[in-house]
Amino acid sequence: MATERKSPDAILELVNLTGTISEVQDDPDSPDANWLDAVANNVASICRTSFPTPTGNPTVGADLQEFRVLVRKFGGTGTPTAWIELYENGALIRAGSPVNVTGQLVISFFWNANEIGTADGSLVECRLNSTAVGGAPANRACVEVGAVEWNVTYTVGGTTHLGAATLSGLGTLVGIGALIKYGLAVLSGTGILASIGALTVISKATLSGTGTLAALGRRVVTGLATLEGTGFLSAAGGVWKLGAATLSGVGILVAKGSGVFIGKATLIGSGTLATIGRRIVAGKALLSGIGTLAAIGTTGAIQYGAAILSGTGILGARGVGRFVGRVIFSGIGSLGGIGKLVTSKSIPAVPPPQYGAALRYNVPSRRSPIKDYWRD
Repeated sequence: MATERKSPDAILELVNLTGTISEVQDDPDSPDANWLDAVANNVASICRTSFPTPTGNPTVGADLQEFRVLVRKFGGTGTPTAWIELYENGALIRAGSPVNVTGQLVISFFWNANEIGTADGSLVECRLNSTAVGGAPANRACVEVGAVEWNVTYTVGGTTHLGAATLSGLGTLVGIGALIKYGLAVLSGTGILASIGALTVISKATLSGTGTLAALGRRVVTGLATLEGTGFLSAAGGVWKLGAATLSGVGILVAKGSGVFIGKATLIGSGTLATIGRRIVAGKALLSGIGTLAAIGTTGAIQYGAAILSGTGILGARGVGRFVGRVIFSGIGSLGGIGKLVTSKSIPAVPPPQYGAALRYNVPSRRSPIKDYWRD
């Protein structure tokens, strides 16, 4: 949970008082000299205000939300009363108890967020109500208002149980959060889509159309980014259980991660594809078409690192201490396979005939730490 102070942003109802919203936006506990002034001293005063939407949903719990209103007596010797009422979108929810106003004081009203119907608090209103004292002119008295505030206790966006964003058409869509149990962003049309989170259980971004899509996260259990069409797609993160990026069409695709259980990037079409990681259990990059493909890993903890290109272009696979290091290229162009401590399991007994260019294997031997094998 977190807290913040909200000043009112508009006066919705004003009875027997004159002034503007700026005169009640100061802190009731550190007020300025501005007040909503009474019109008559024998008429009850009312001031109802709205507030900006809090940063997060008001947290449910007894007395976690508080209104504070600075009031003072205006007039003669009589003693008016004042109290605070919780309103939502013009409707009374609950009223507080009257307080005698004999001078200047701050009235407080506590309430529970489960009393309102709109979870984000965007329709919350505070109403200062009062009574006036009539009779002889010397006895007449009413209430003036000097400041209003809402002390919000809210739920941080990162603890959202479900965070979803959906856009159909043209434009930009973003789904962002921390500690999100489920974060989903879907865009159908043309534009930009991003799904970003930390400690996200599920982070998914899907774009159907033309544009840019990104799914980013840290310690993501499942991180998936899929783009069907033309454009740019990236899936990146740290400590992923599963990190995947798939692009069908023409463009650029990137899958990157640290501590990734599975890091995979697949591109079908023309363009550039890269899968890069550290301590990857399985790191794989596949490109079918025309372009450039790279599969790279470090820190000597990659169990399986493979790069496959079918078509025309350049392919490179590099790594240190990989259990299996393999590069396959079918077509016309350049291929490089570089590794250290790569086991002989990476060498097929007979190179498949479809290997069109060259395969290079670096294999530990008894005579030398590294021996190069070339097969045409």
